[in-house]
Amino acid sequence: KAQKKAEADAELAQLDKKRREMEEKAAEEQRRADEFKRNLAKGMGAQPAKPSFPKYTITQQGTKGYEDCWNRTEEPQRKLPKFLKVVVSLPDVKKATDIDMHLEPQVISLTSEKHKGINGDIKLPYEVNPDAASAK
Repeated sequence: KAQKKAEADAELAQLDKKRREMEEKAAEEQRRADEFKRNLAKGMGAQPAKPSFPKYTITQQGTKGYEDCWNRTEEPQRKLPKFLKVVVSLPDVKKATDIDMHLEPQVISLTSEKHKGINGDIKLPYEVNPDAASAK
């Protein structure tokens, strides 16, 4: 009996030691998490948010009419649109002169020194004539 009690006491002591080690480890991890949160709140170690490019839509205008599609047995010819209309959402921009726009046959590049989130390209689905383009 005495030997079984001694073995049980030794096993309890080991379990108690493991419990204390786990509690100390959890407390240390909590201290690290709290310190990280404090540093993050102070701005230390936090990565600045990367500005995102403005939202935009591209619509085609002046494509073929309905009469080209009705009662045809052959596959209709693919036609290019007469116009592409690109609308870019720039709610913080007060003056058009704050934006630099460069148009290539299949890309519109927008940049701004004043507005850091505006720096990127819009790929167009078709080539356009830069000389015939306009912007508002």
